[in-house]
Amino acid sequence: MSQETISDAELLEKLILTLDESHLRDLLTLLGFDTPAGLAFAEKIAHYKEQNQGDLQEQFSSTNADKTQYSPLYTALLKFIDQKGLTEPYVYNAIGMIRTNWYYLRYNKNKKTGVSKKNSGTSKKNIIKIGLVLELDYWEFFYLVSLAGFSLVPLTDKTDHVVIQCIIEKEYDRLKIDERLISEGEEPMFTIY
Repeated sequence: MSQETISDAELLEKLILTLDESHLRDLLTLLGFDTPAGLAFAEKIAHYKEQNQGDLQEQFSSTNADKTQYSPLYTALLKFIDQKGLTEPYVYNAIGMIRTNWYYLRYNKNKKTGVSKKNSGTSKKNIIKIGLVLELDYWEFFYLVSLAGFSLVPLTDKTDHVVIQCIIEKEYDRLKIDERLISEGEEPMFTIY
C-alpha cells in the first residue's frame, strides 16, 4: 500500500480551506493575534482564501436581471444588507454617507465626471465602515474590501490592525471601535474627534 506524500504547504492549504471560520478564529486566538506565528497564520489564511475566492463569488453571482447594471461591489453589498435584514438608508446613514454618494457607489461612477471608473464610488474608510455596520465576519469583510479594490495591511496599518482585531473578536460597537482606534493614535471611524 503506497502512501502519497503531501508537502507542508499543501497540508496547510487543505487545513485552511476545510476549517470553517470559527475554527480558524480559534486557532488564531490560540496562536495569539499579535504574535509572529499568529500574524503569519493570518497571512496564510488570507492568501489561501483569496486564491479560492470563487466560493464567495459564486454566492454573489446569482443576481436579478434588473440588477445587472450595478457594480459587482454594490451587488455584493445588497446581498449582505439583505442577509442582515437591514436597509440601504440605514447603512449609508450609519456610516455618514449621503445618498448621492451611495448612488455613485451603486453604478461605480466618478462623482465629478459621471464616468464609470473603478473604485470611484467610495473610499477604503467607507468600505471598512460598511463592513463594520453590517457586522460581517472576517471572510465576508475581506471579500468586500477586496471587491472594492482595496487591501488590508494589518502589519503596517494600525487602523487595519484594530479593525481586524475587532472583527475577529466580534466587537461591532462603534464607540468601542473608535475608542480602540484613538488609544492606538488613529482617527476614529464613526465619531468626530
